[in-house]
Amino acid sequence: MNLISGYVFFDRHWNPVTRLFSRDIAREISVTMGLITNSDMPKEDIHKIALDKFDMTISEETFMPPKSSHGGLALRFFKAALSQEVRHSYVITQTHKFMYVWIKADSGVFKFEIPKKRFASKTSLLFFLWSVGSAVILLVVAIIFMKNQLKPLYRLSRWADSIKDSSLPAHISKIEGAAEIRKVANAVQIMVIKMKSTFEERSNMLMGISHDLRTVLTRMKLQIKLMPASQDADALLLDIDQMNKMIESYIEFAGCEKVEEFRLVNLVDVLERVARPYSNVFIKSEASNFAAMLRVIQFTRCIQNLLDNCLRYAKSSIFITVGEDRGWFYIRIEDDGPGIEEQFRDDVFKPFFKVDKGRMLDGATAGLGLAIVKGIVENHRGQIKIEEAASGGAVFVIKIPATIHSEEAA
Repeated sequence: MNLISGYVFFDRHWNPVTRLFSRDIAREISVTMGLITNSDMPKEDIHKIALDKFDMTISEETFMPPKSSHGGLALRFFKAALSQEVRHSYVITQTHKFMYVWIKADSGVFKFEIPKKRFASKTSLLFFLWSVGSAVILLVVAIIFMKNQLKPLYRLSRWADSIKDSSLPAHISKIEGAAEIRKVANAVQIMVIKMKSTFEERSNMLMGISHDLRTVLTRMKLQIKLMPASQDADALLLDIDQMNKMIESYIEFAGCEKVEEFRLVNLVDVLERVARPYSNVFIKSEASNFAAMLRVIQFTRCIQNLLDNCLRYAKSSIFITVGEDRGWFYIRIEDDGPGIEEQFRDDVFKPFFKVDKGRMLDGATAGLGLAIVKGIVENHRGQIKIEEAASGGAVFVIKIPATIHSEEAA
C-alpha cells in the first residue's frame, strides 16, 4: 500500500509541483535579469527587490564556473525551466542548502543564490511522516493482534507439551482466541480424554490379567508342593517362580503409568538407599545434597531396575556418579560387563526387546525392565541414553531437569 501511495504521490503530486516551482523561480530570475539589462533602476534597488520579493541574493562576479553534471530530478526540472525562460547562458551549481545560478550577460556575470527549500513542497515531509507513521501504527496494531492470537496457541502448546502417559490433564483450563484456535483446542482436548481412557483401560486390563494369572500360579504351586518330591516337581516350581517374576514385571510396567506426586528430596539420599544392599555398588557425588523434585517410588524403581540389569552382567563393581550441569541433574551408572552394541542401544528400551549376545536377558525376565526405566525417566521430563565405558561395559546416563514446573510438582 505504501509503495502504491508513494508512486501516486511522486507521479501525480511531487513531479508537477516541482516543475511548477522550478518554472516560477526561472521566471523570477528572468524578470530580474530583464530589470538589470533593460532598465535604469539602480542595481541596489534591483537586488533589494529580488531579496524581498523573490528570496534571492544577487551578486556580481568576474568569471563563470565550470558546468556541473551532478543533480537529481529537481535540478533537471530547473534546467529545463531556465532554458525556456532565460535567454542568456547560465551555469548551475549547488551546495547542501543553496542553489546558485550563474548568468553571463553583456553587462557582466551575475550569481543568483536561491534557498533549496523553495524547490521543495512542504507536503513531501508530511507525506513521508504519514507513510512512516501509518506503517508504524499498522505494525504496532499487527503485533498486538498477533500477540493476542498467539497467546492461546502458546497456552495450548504448553498444555500439550505437559501431556504424559502418567499425567494426562483432564481439560484445558481456558480456551480463547479465534474460532479456528478454539476448534483446535477442543479437538485436542477430546483426543486427550480418549487417550486417557485408553491408558486407563490398558493398565486395568494388564493388572487384571496379571492378578488372575498369579492366582492360578499360586494354586498350581500349592498343588505341586503337596506332591511327592521329585526333579520334575522342582523344575515345575522353578518355572512357576519365573512366571511369577514375569507377571511382576507386567504389573510394574502397568504401575509406572499411575500418578504419583512430586516431592522435593535429596537425590543423593535416594540413590544411597537403593544402593545400600549391594556391596559392589559405589556412589560418587559432586555434592552431598542435590534437591530434586521426584516421584520417589517411581524413581527408586527406575534406579533399582538399572542396578539389577548392571548386576546381571557386571564382572566386579558398579559405579554411580551424580552431578549437575547447566540446569540438569545427571546420573551415570557404569558397569564393567560386556557392554551393549551401538546398534542396539535405542532398541533395548523397547518393551520385550532382547539382545541375543552378551546382554541377552534370561528366562526370568520379560524384557520390560529398561522400558519401565525409560517411561519413568520421561515422566520426570528427563532423558536416558547408553554410552560405552572405558572398560568396555555399559554406561546408563540419566538426565533430569534440576527444576520441575510448579504445575507438575503440584
